[in-house]
Amino acid sequence: MKSSEPLRGFSGSRRYTLTVIPPLPGPVTTALAAGRLTHALCLEAPSPALLRDTAIALAGALLCRSGDGNLCGTCPACRKVLVGEHPDLMLYDPDEDKDIYKKESLRRLRAELYRTPVEAPRKVAILQLAERIPAEGQNLLLKIIEEPPEDTFFVFTAQNRYRLLPTVLSRVTCYTLPPAAPADCLRRMKELAPGHTEEELNRALLRCGGSPETGAALLKDPAVQKRYAAAEEMLAGLAMANPYRAIAAAAPLEKDRAGYTALLETLAELLANPALREMYNLPGRAGCQKVLNLHGTIYDNECPRCGRKYSMEYIRDAKRVPLCEDCMAVIRPKVLLFGEQVDNRMMTAAAEEIAKADVLLLLGTSIGSGLCERYVKYFEGETLIIINAAEHFTDAKADIVLREEVKTALPKIVL
Repeated sequence: MKSSEPLRGFSGSRRYTLTVIPPLPGPVTTALAAGRLTHALCLEAPSPALLRDTAIALAGALLCRSGDGNLCGTCPACRKVLVGEHPDLMLYDPDEDKDIYKKESLRRLRAELYRTPVEAPRKVAILQLAERIPAEGQNLLLKIIEEPPEDTFFVFTAQNRYRLLPTVLSRVTCYTLPPAAPADCLRRMKELAPGHTEEELNRALLRCGGSPETGAALLKDPAVQKRYAAAEEMLAGLAMANPYRAIAAAAPLEKDRAGYTALLETLAELLANPALREMYNLPGRAGCQKVLNLHGTIYDNECPRCGRKYSMEYIRDAKRVPLCEDCMAVIRPKVLLFGEQVDNRMMTAAAEEIAKADVLLLLGTSIGSGLCERYVKYFEGETLIIINAAEHFTDAKADIVLREEVKTALPKIVL
C-alpha cells in the first residue's frame, strides 16, 4: 500500500479485525434507525482505540444491509467491515501513517468521495484523531463537508474536539463517548505497561481520563510523567488563583516551542478530565455539554442586515471594524445590549430544560432577578438547592439552602 493513502480495512501493513463491537451512543442509534443521521459526525473520547472501534462500528451500521440502525455482524457488508475489506469504507489513521493528513492525501480523499460507491448505497470516511489534521488540511475539507456528495458520511474522531477549527466544528454533530470503565482501563493498562504496582496503576488511572493508552504512557515514559507533573502544577496554580505558580511551572519550557505546545495540550487534557476538574475545583461549566446562554456570547457573531454568521477568528483578525463581506454592515456579537429582550426561543428552551430536571441548583445573586423567579415556577423535580450569601424569598421553596458565597461553598460540596 502506498504511503499517505487511506486505510481500506488495513492498519499499517496488517488487516484490522474488530472482534468486540462497542455500543453506539443512543442518539446516534435512534437517528440511524429513523434515517435522520447527519452526514458529518465527530466522536469524542479520551481513548484512541475506543474512538477507532466505535467509528468502525458506526461505519458498519451505515453500510449494513439490515437497515435497523445497528451493525448486525452477519450480512456480507458487516462481515467485510469487521475484517477491513469493505471497498466503500475509508479509514484515515495518523497513528498508522504519519503522512496520512498531508494535503496530497486529503485531496485524494475528496476525489475518491465523488466517485460512485462500489457495493453499498453510500460511502463512509473515518478521519481518526482529526485534531491532528493541520489547519490548512481542515480548511481543505470545509467545502466537501458543507456540500458533500450524495450519500456520503464523514466520521471524525477526536480526543478533544475543541482542537478542531471552529469552522469545522460548526459543521459536524458531536457525540461524547463515555470513557472506559475503571476496571477495563486498569486491565488494559496492565497489558500495555506490565510490571507496575497497584499504587502506580491507580495514580495513572486518576490522571489518564479514561484512556488506557495515556495511562500506559504515564507509567512508561519519563518525559510524559514530567510533562503531566508540570501541567498539574499549572492547573493547581490556576485553581488557586495564583498565576505566578502556573507561569513558574511552564518557565523551563519557555524556549522549547514543541515542548511548550505539548505542555499546553496536556493541560487541555487535564481540564477535560472530570475527576481532575473536581479535584482542583475548576468551574463546572468548563466541562458542560449543553449550555444555554440567555444573554448570548461574544463567540457568536453575525451580520444584523443579512444574517451571515462569522467566527470569532474573523472578528479577532479584522484590521478595522469588522464588516460583513456581503453587505458591508458592521458585524455584531450575539449578546444582549442594554434594553434588549431575551430571545423567546432561548427562554422557551431554558424553561423546558428546567421542567425536565430532577434537581435544580441556583447559584449566586442572579436568583434575585425576575427572570430567575419565573423560571423557578417551571421546576417540578424533587430537589431545589440554593447557594447564596444573602437571604432571599425563594429560600422558603428550597429543600436545601446554603447561606454562603458560591466561590467558597462549591469547593466544600465538590471535595
